[in-house]
Amino acid sequence: IKDGFGEGKDLVVTVMTAMGEEQICALKDIGPK
Repeated sequence: IKDGFGEGKDLVVTVMTAMGEEQICALKDIGPK
């Protein structure tokens, strides 16, 4: 994820929170192809 942002990509990250813990459950690149 950090590498993607470092490359200048537009990313959408979906975070799921359960029992006080956050977990990334989806990652989508919305940048131009």
